[in-house]
Amino acid sequence: MERVSITIKTKSNFSEKKVWIYLLFLIPFFEPTYFAQIYIVHQIYIFTKVLFAVLIFIQYLYKRKINTYIIGIILYFLLKLLITIYYNPAYSFTYLFTVIIQLALILFIDMAICEEPESILHALTILLGTLVIVNFILLLVFPNGIYVDAPLERIPRPGHLLGMDNQLALILIPVATISVIYSQYKYNRIKPFALIIMCIITSTIFITWSATAVVSIFIFICLFIIANISRRYALLTFKQLALSYIIIWFFVVVFQQMELFQEFIENYFGKNATLSNRIYLWEIAFKKVGQSLWFGYGNIASGRLVPFYNTTYEAHNVILQTLLESGIIGFLFLCALICLVGRKLQRYRKHSLTKYIIIGIFSVLITFLTESYSTMYLFILLTIGYHIEALIYCNNRDSYKIESVKEKKSND
Repeated sequence: MERVSITIKTKSNFSEKKVWIYLLFLIPFFEPTYFAQIYIVHQIYIFTKVLFAVLIFIQYLYKRKINTYIIGIILYFLLKLLITIYYNPAYSFTYLFTVIIQLALILFIDMAICEEPESILHALTILLGTLVIVNFILLLVFPNGIYVDAPLERIPRPGHLLGMDNQLALILIPVATISVIYSQYKYNRIKPFALIIMCIITSTIFITWSATAVVSIFIFICLFIIANISRRYALLTFKQLALSYIIIWFFVVVFQQMELFQEFIENYFGKNATLSNRIYLWEIAFKKVGQSLWFGYGNIASGRLVPFYNTTYEAHNVILQTLLESGIIGFLFLCALICLVGRKLQRYRKHSLTKYIIIGIFSVLITFLTESYSTMYLFILLTIGYHIEALIYCNNRDSYKIESVKEKKSND
């Protein structure tokens, strides 16, 4: 074994002007759920998203810089779109719009993080942090919500700026991750603003008390503490957490051993061992996946592909939802994208930025166990993770000593 040390010095690419430009472009892509209830505001968001998406595509084509990760993302979205066109042509245009918007956002972050990583991380932290803070203030002022959501079950639920109680984890966990990444990148340590955002996020989750969010933020905080007090890097590598997630997924979703924690679940989360009937939905989803194993059934409105009690539901598990929508082929594409990023993160596993990115990805995947969330925020974190080298090399504080270990065969 030979240890190879590389020291690379780069000039800061930070630009306050670029931060505001990035903010301008990002705002339309992060429309608060509440604004979708206001027709005029929602239409403005849609128009601006389409306009900015066109500009982003033009800019990306002009630069002619494409990487393996982006190719994989494009193929993944294209596959899901083609399956949807085949099985659900009536929903094709709606899903095409979703694909265009999500792809534009990913391309934008991909371009920005290569050119000015500090600026894009700063912009994301400002925008998403502001949304989280405003949502928290409104939650304190209007604990019963600022609007009422009436889903198919006809059970009214309080709606907040960023969505229902059980939808908040979708954005809160990624925001905590991005704020920590930005703080570590810019200051080489976790600054108070990142801790304040984490405290606000934790308070929001404990006030709304969604089981999915509570478990996810608990895991995030525990891993965050371990990352800051332990020198045992092997505990927080991509390989270790990926293996842990596979075990957890089979334990919860396939073998459904939640009876072992029934008393704890009932006492602290007010739910039974079926996790609000989720295990029944998973059983039906598994059977339906087997009926169209390779390509699934395509996307439909709200992803309601699981029949249950005279209506339909989402699978309430992102992996099962992916299998339902795009089959084994789509699932393998998603796994390949995660592994592609994971390989890079594994290479730089001893760097603090890497640990925080991995913790964020793992915590987001935990939320995917019991909800069928959009994968947009996962792809944002994966995009940041794919460019871990750029984040390390372009850090504007000090030169980093990046150590890698490689095998060297000797003829001696």
